[in-house]
Amino acid sequence: MRLGRRLPVIAFAVVVMLAMATLTATPSSAVVDGSPVAQWAFDEGAGGTAFDSIGGLDGSLSGPSWISDGFTGSALRFDGVDDVVTVESDPTLASPRMAVSLWVRGKAASPPADGSIILELGDRDCTGGDYALAVDGSNVELRVRDDQTNDVLRFRVPAGSMASLWDGEWHHVGMNYVSGDYGGASLLIDGNFHSGGTIRSLTHAALDVSDLAIGRAARSDCGRPAFGGDIDDVRVFDDVMSRDGFGAMEPPIPTTTTIVQVSPLSVGTTGTITVDIDPVPISGWIRVFFADADAVEHLIGGREIEYWMPPPPDGRWSVGAVSDWGGQGTLIVRSELGLPHVPSSASIPVTIAKEPVSVAVTTESTYVDGEPIHLGVWIDPIGPNVSPYGQVDLYDTTAGPGVFIDSAAIVVNPSSSAQWVGFTLPPRSAGSYRLEARYLGSISHQPGSGSSDLEVLPALVMGDVVINGGAEVTSDPIVTVAAPAEGAIALEVSSDPTDIRRFYTIPYAPEITTWLTAPWYGADADGVRTIWIKWADHLNRWSDWKTDTIILDRGLPTGTVTIDNGAQYATDSTLSVDVPVPNPNLVTDVGLSTDGVTFTTFPYASSISWTVPTADGPLTVYARWRDTAGRWSMTRSDSIVLDTLAPTGSIAISGGQALTNTPTVTVSSVANDGMTGVTHFELSNDGTNWTAETFPEPVSWTLSTTNGTRTVWAKWQDGAGNWSAIASDTIVLDTVAPTSTIPTLRLPLPGSALVSAALPVGLAWSGGDTTSGIARFELSQSIDGAAWSSISTTLTSPAVSRNVLPGHTYRYLVRAIDRAGNLGTWVAGSTFRLTAYQESSSAIQWTGTWRTGTSRSFWGSHDRYATATGAKAGLTFTGHSFAWVGSVGPTRGSARIYVNGILVKSISLYATGNANRRILFATSWSRAVSRTITIRISGTAGHPRGDIDALLTW
Repeated sequence: MRLGRRLPVIAFAVVVMLAMATLTATPSSAVVDGSPVAQWAFDEGAGGTAFDSIGGLDGSLSGPSWISDGFTGSALRFDGVDDVVTVESDPTLASPRMAVSLWVRGKAASPPADGSIILELGDRDCTGGDYALAVDGSNVELRVRDDQTNDVLRFRVPAGSMASLWDGEWHHVGMNYVSGDYGGASLLIDGNFHSGGTIRSLTHAALDVSDLAIGRAARSDCGRPAFGGDIDDVRVFDDVMSRDGFGAMEPPIPTTTTIVQVSPLSVGTTGTITVDIDPVPISGWIRVFFADADAVEHLIGGREIEYWMPPPPDGRWSVGAVSDWGGQGTLIVRSELGLPHVPSSASIPVTIAKEPVSVAVTTESTYVDGEPIHLGVWIDPIGPNVSPYGQVDLYDTTAGPGVFIDSAAIVVNPSSSAQWVGFTLPPRSAGSYRLEARYLGSISHQPGSGSSDLEVLPALVMGDVVINGGAEVTSDPIVTVAAPAEGAIALEVSSDPTDIRRFYTIPYAPEITTWLTAPWYGADADGVRTIWIKWADHLNRWSDWKTDTIILDRGLPTGTVTIDNGAQYATDSTLSVDVPVPNPNLVTDVGLSTDGVTFTTFPYASSISWTVPTADGPLTVYARWRDTAGRWSMTRSDSIVLDTLAPTGSIAISGGQALTNTPTVTVSSVANDGMTGVTHFELSNDGTNWTAETFPEPVSWTLSTTNGTRTVWAKWQDGAGNWSAIASDTIVLDTVAPTSTIPTLRLPLPGSALVSAALPVGLAWSGGDTTSGIARFELSQSIDGAAWSSISTTLTSPAVSRNVLPGHTYRYLVRAIDRAGNLGTWVAGSTFRLTAYQESSSAIQWTGTWRTGTSRSFWGSHDRYATATGAKAGLTFTGHSFAWVGSVGPTRGSARIYVNGILVKSISLYATGNANRRILFATSWSRAVSRTITIRISGTAGHPRGDIDALLTW
């Protein structure tokens, strides 16, 4: 083994970690290597200036000589008297977080003086600079000023912890510095941190911005010795540096990793791998891998090489390894080393013994033909108890080497080393089997197997229950019952499964003897007796009941049963039950029941009044008799239909109509009886005298003949004789036709307009009906004596308006129809004729000045008008009525009407708008005699005009 040239001799127990964040106790600080802000490589080889290749802070040489065999390139040699390189002050040399790196060399024959200064920043009072690297015997120390106490703190390599640096070889020295509250510093020599700590009194103080001196103290007047030796490649960083960060500045050191020895390895057991790494590294990790047959690598061990720990005496490390994987493969050791050492690896073939297992098949206690088979397999490791995994195959080895059944993967339960696999197999027929579970093994476990015997019992197959070989009757209550079955282990027997006292369980037997009765429980009656049997299979599961019946007849006294003297129906729940026996002196009690199971006991009597506790419907009454020995006879029965509810129904007269004009109507009925049905139906007009009618068909019925509201009553009877409540319906009977009066004319209203050449006249009449009232009128007319034609058949009012033309005769006919449908008699009015006298008629006598007006809105396109007072127009005619047709408007005035020279009316013809063909005046008389009508114009000032378009008479 070859030792590296910077290998420490012994471990140093108190180590200040690389990252200055831990030294400053600032939780948020991170271990991040700083960046160089200045570098004096001393590679110039000549001249009086050491150039800064980064920040331009060039140094001035005073005394040191150039040498060619530097750590890299050339270097400077200092005489130990007053040689120095001075760098003028700059803030980058006094950063709050910083690091310094340099290389030094001294001779053993003439080592540098103890306490001599290698590098220093500033010096206020000859007590020391803000930071400095100085010779400390055979090593180097770090000096830092405490700004609060003005003390200089020294971080030293413990005496004897490492060989002398002054051996004629180049050595690396690095320092970290953090100012501020609880700042800190650390010293690194040849890749190892040897001293450091926190400085609690750097309270808010920054480094002095002073000159940097290389090779001696910052001040030459303080009497401190200068460094006598060689210095190369000085660097300043803007943050602290890690060990690897410092190491990266060194040239790579190739390493060789050798696997020296491997102890026997087995799954789950810790083995030892001895490893030699040459040269001996400062720090890093040794990791051990097992590559299986598929070249998949598994980490099985490792150890850390720490700079503060001494190497083993023989330079060989022992690494513990424990593997969960086994078999043949490759053991790989990888040395993952810190800078400047280069990682390396080694590998050798290896076999890791797999862990053996035990395999056990667990089964349930009982299996039955036709049922799924559930079983489990336990795989238990023998040794360190690494949880097995992989696949288990199940085989049937009953008749040979084995028939594959199923396979299952192990689902690893991390809380247990032993693992379980469950199988569910299809049902198997009854018989003996042997099953074998074969664990196929895994990368960590050996294969294994285990077996178990399996017994499948017959399934339950039940036969029939047979009492006394199938006999129908027995006189002995103790009987033999056959209950054959296959696969049964027990029987449950009962003569009444509703009574817990009357069933019992026994081991299975194909034939048993049992009682039909239970006299010790008071159950000792003749009659139909039933035995219930059920079987239990090998899994103790019970079948359904199976039964057989037999009649127990021990010749006990019996009688007869008759309900209500043999009636078919009963309308009352209290029944008269006749139960006579031929020999009543042998009987003490009678039991009555409506279901043949639960009996009510009465002292014996030949007839018993009994209120049955049942609803309407078919009813069977069971009776049994108890003899003087306390034994009940066989049951006898009689049946009846119990119907205590009357039917319900309703009727409708003429389909529910409200009126009728005939006393003969149709009555329909609806009735229900849920038990014995409706058998009888009767109607009545007074609710007292009834007439039987058919049901359910509608019947024809004659009402009382008096007009008015008539009532019909109805009732129904069911088959048991129950009468319903009386129902009724009403209808109004109206057999008298309505009456109406003669239709008469009504004068047109003044201001109404002619319809073309027709005069609108009104017809009016009246009607009456004393019972149902008039529903409508029918109206017809005859023109010029022609046949009658219908005008309307749906008039609900006794008045109508008609338009009549001059020159024609008219007559009108009307009749009434009441709500019952009775038709009244037609009534005809008088014939009348409408005569029109237009302005051109010679029958009109004109007096005064009258002019002819022309307009298409006039009747016949012309009229006559006058504006002078006193202008008159007269007409003599014989008739009942008269009307004046003319115009109104803003230019019209007023006029006076005279009949036979007597003034009857003054009328205004004024209107805000013009309107023609208007009825200006109309009148009538009761007698048709000759009359003279005179119209006299008043000549109203401003609007004097008056028009005559036509004069009408009828």
